[in-house]
Amino acid sequence: PLSEFETKELEIFTKLAAILDSEDMVKFLLKNGVCKDEKLRNSCENLKKYAIRYDAKESLKLINEVR
Repeated sequence: PLSEFETKELEIFTKLAAILDSEDMVKFLLKNGVCKDEKLRNSCENLKKYAIRYDAKESLKLINEVR
């Protein structure tokens, strides 16, 4: 589960997913509860923040569908 990742590792992964606008990476994060698990709420907010910053349109679309 994502909750077993170190905070810094998860932040790097979410940032990379947004920079690459990787549909697969974002789907992986969402499928594993990044925006549903209360302990991962900060990672969900970071994912959205990075998607906006790096103009990751596909990522934002997926994130907004789940939220």
